[in-house]
Amino acid sequence: MKKGLMLALASVAILFKANNTIYASDDLTKYDVKQIYEKANKKIANLQDVDKKEEFVLNISNGSDDFNIVSTTNTVYSYYNLDDLKLHSNTETDMLDKQVNLDTYYEDGNLYLNVNGEKVKQPLDVNSMNDLDSVLNSTNLYNASQKQLTSDSYKDFMEDISLENVGKDQKITLKADNQKFDTFLNDFLTKYAKELGIENPDSFTASVDNISEELLINEDGYVSNSKVNLDIDLVVNSKDFKLSGTYSVTYNNPGSSVYVETPDLKGYKLASKDEKDLSDVEKVKNIDTIAKEIA
Repeated sequence: MKKGLMLALASVAILFKANNTIYASDDLTKYDVKQIYEKANKKIANLQDVDKKEEFVLNISNGSDDFNIVSTTNTVYSYYNLDDLKLHSNTETDMLDKQVNLDTYYEDGNLYLNVNGEKVKQPLDVNSMNDLDSVLNSTNLYNASQKQLTSDSYKDFMEDISLENVGKDQKITLKADNQKFDTFLNDFLTKYAKELGIENPDSFTASVDNISEELLINEDGYVSNSKVNLDIDLVVNSKDFKLSGTYSVTYNNPGSSVYVETPDLKGYKLASKDEKDLSDVEKVKNIDTIAKEIA
């Protein structure tokens, strides 16, 4: 299986990583579980001091070949206003038989990127952005998925939602309506084909086997852990693929102050004009090209 196809398939799974919030429909809010769920997500999203760990594990298979992505990100940030933001994030990714380490640091209007020892810095005007999400997730793919996931027509994906007490914590379990998510996902592939690098979206169809989430809320009302499970069948140019993966987020002591340590900033070079747009995700190869690569 060629690497171009793997990148295209991985891009479908990444959109679920972009936003781990799945909304429950109004007719499934027994015991006000939906309100508890949304309140906890809003509370954690509004924190200005955050220490979190994200883990993304994905397996892509076509029956004969397997491809795995394993990515771990540790992020610490603190701010009162966006112009005093300090952020340090480290991501280790094992993908396409390659290991990539991305270290990101932001302070005083400068973004520092260290990719496997290659160090680049560039100015970043956070005041021109609306909120912290725009700063942390300023990629074409993220913006497309975020816009789609929060649109009013896609707030009723869930067919089941439940709550149970686990000691002093609350555990909420959500299960997606597969048919509704099929519609959403295929509509997403068509609507944002350009951002995903897909020239022929008709050659790319998806069928959801399982989309579910488990959310743990601590006694202070903060999300302490969230885990999304996904199993999706894909057909790409008449070839069958299976995506199975998990995306989890663990918040360390939510609600507490954090300290963002300044790394060694020596050796960073100012990005050239050609390198300036470092925040955009590299476009995956289009499907027509990929079809010619696989035999």
